[in-house]
Amino acid sequence: MNLDVALKKRLEKVLEKKVKERAEEIYAECVDLGDMAIAQFYAAYSPIHYKRMHSFDYVCSPFKHKLSSIKYEVGIRVLEGVAVGHKDKLGDEYVFHGVMELGIHGTSSVAVSTPPMEVIRDYFAKFD
Repeated sequence: MNLDVALKKRLEKVLEKKVKERAEEIYAECVDLGDMAIAQFYAAYSPIHYKRMHSFDYVCSPFKHKLSSIKYEVGIRVLEGVAVGHKDKLGDEYVFHGVMELGIHGTSSVAVSTPPMEVIRDYFAKFD
């Protein structure tokens, strides 16, 4: 094997390792980000007149897929069907949109804070 081929193979292995490490780091950041975005939303308003359901605790589902030896897809999937059981007459979809996209606490708009989706979008914007 000549030196050029050996160096090329070694560089490919180093690149694969670095890409995998970075994908793992971003995945870990996504796990933390999903948890933080929801926790930040809940912490922004402490309800007095209703019992919090915490149904949004598990809507952020981080994922990581290996597409090739040097390419990964990493992100957060927002699971709309997870946050169910709300009492609002307009339904769970309305509540989901109000919380995740608009940052509304309680369907009567008693408080508004940073929407979890805004926090998530801001994180991923740095990769554009």
